[in-house]
Amino acid sequence: TVSVLYWLGMWAVVGVIAAVGGLSNATCTLQNHLRFGLSDARAGEVVAKVGWVCCGGNEELAEPAGLHYFFQLRDRMKGDRVFYDGSCGVPVFEAAVGRSMDEWWDESLNHGWPSFRDKEVYWGNVIRQPGGEIRSVCGTHLGHDIPDDQGSRFCINLVCIAGQKNTSVQHLTLAEAQANINLYKA
Repeated sequence: TVSVLYWLGMWAVVGVIAAVGGLSNATCTLQNHLRFGLSDARAGEVVAKVGWVCCGGNEELAEPAGLHYFFQLRDRMKGDRVFYDGSCGVPVFEAAVGRSMDEWWDESLNHGWPSFRDKEVYWGNVIRQPGGEIRSVCGTHLGHDIPDDQGSRFCINLVCIAGQKNTSVQHLTLAEAQANINLYKA
C-alpha cells in the first residue's frame, strides 16, 4: 500500500513545481479529453499542475513518480496497449511488446513511470534528443531515456502520453520534426 503521507508530499511538490514552471511558456496544448481517467473531475487539478511538463519547453523535469499507479493505469487500459501523444494524438508507445503485460507493469512500478523499451517505441513519431530527452514529432516532451543493464529504458510521463488517437495528424519527416523541436527550444 502507498502511504497517504507520501502522496500528500508528492502533491505538495507538484504544487510548488507548477507555481515555478507555470503554463506561460507553453509550446503545445494538451487535449481536453485525456485517457486513463486523467480528464475525470478529480484529475483536472493534477493535469493542470503537471501538464506543463509536456508543453512548457521542459527538457529535464518530470511529473511526480507513481502518477500511473495513483490513477490505476493498468486497470484503466482495458486491453488498449497503445499510448498517444497528449497534444497531437500520434501513437508514441505500445506496452508489453516482446514481454508480458505483468513484466511491463512491474518495471513501470519499480521505476516510477511508465517504462518502455526500444521494441515498444513508434520510432516514426518519437525522437531521442542528445542527452536522452524524448520528444514526439509534434514537439511534446514525453520523458527521458535512462538506460539500464538491458539497454534503453524510456521513462515517460503519463500525462504526456494519455492522448486520444488523432487520425488526421500528418506524419512529419525527421527533418520537419527536428525543426519543430528546435523552434520550441528557441
